[in-house]
Amino acid sequence: MTKWRLPERLKDMVLAWEGEDHFVFFDASSGDTHLLSVFALLLAEVMEGDGLTQTEIRQRLLDQADPELLSGADVSQVLEMHMPRLAEVGFLLEQAV
Repeated sequence: MTKWRLPERLKDMVLAWEGEDHFVFFDASSGDTHLLSVFALLLAEVMEGDGLTQTEIRQRLLDQADPELLSGADVSQVLEMHMPRLAEVGFLLEQAV
């Protein structure tokens, strides 16, 4: 089983503008800057705290996110597609349990 968590000090590595669909994330470990979608910020909002499984993250999204933001998407499929990519750029950290 895999648990996912956010890097420490994430707030220091994100720059967002109100009304924009994307934001800038700085990966301090690599020195790279990435333009990420608002979906990644939504993940960050629901993932605060300890590591969560993908199932737990999905449930939090369904419980807490504005339904218009999810717009009928298959949340499980969206997570499976985006989470590994967000881990590649350092926005999410993967922990084998």
